Amino acid sequence: ADCTRLRSLDPDRTDLTAVEPELLVAAAASHWPVASSEASHWPVNADSVVTSQSAIVLVTAGTPSLVQTSDLSAKLNARYARARGYAFWQYHDIMVPRYMVTWNKVRVLLDMFTRTRAGDWVVWLDTDAVVTNRSVAVEDITAAAESSHWMTTAGSVSDSQSEAAVARASLDLIVCDDIGGWELNTGVMLWRNTDWSRQTLENLWAMEHLPHMRGAEQAQLIQLLRQEDPERRHHRILDQSVFNAHPKVHNDG
Repeated sequence: ADCTRLRSLDPDRTDLTAVEPELLVAAAASHWPVASSEASHWPVNADSVVTSQSAIVLVTAGTPSLVQTSDLSAKLNARYARARGYAFWQYHDIMVPRYMVTWNKVRVLLDMFTRTRAGDWVVWLDTDAVVTNRSVAVEDITAAAESSHWMTTAGSVSDSQSEAAVARASLDLIVCDDIGGWELNTGVMLWRNTDWSRQTLENLWAMEHLPHMRGAEQAQLIQLLRQEDPERRHHRILDQSVFNAHPKVHNDG
């Protein structure tokens, strides 16, 4: 197969009508070059249907080989988006070479920042992630995390530091810990569309693209946050029971 050719959306391959098209944005993209400077100019072929002006945007991505799984999870998550009035996007092909497919979410998130407004929350969902409790709103999670984050940040600022320093410490990334012992898990992430988030994702993309068996983008994001945000002024790691629970620890309700 030609991995450099731009792949257009194939309606015969994916039944978009089964995934509530009024909520679905289908973006079929080709493979993204490794160099960031080249990536910024790489064409993306996207068909978009946006039905919500909400500040919450859900996004997921799949591959042709996982179309049955990705379409099923997209259908379920689109129903949650509809119930809550959120926008929902689905990318049907990867934007990176196949050998580094786990890094695809980095390019998707950066692309989503060009399609959303400053300050919007972009919620990344892995193909195997499904919202099981639709009574919980994303705003509930962000509000609780921001309240806790503000109190923690304000308490760590000394008297000699200005209030502006606290104001600059906005919460831009919310993730959960990992059942396997990792510091965080990138399967479900909440990124606010800010300069800090964009620069962090660009810096992540510029790092060595570790393979899946070495932790891929998850391992590198952990290292990056330790280096660039050691006091967690911009990110917060919650218990996985909040929104990214492994089936072994998942509770109904």
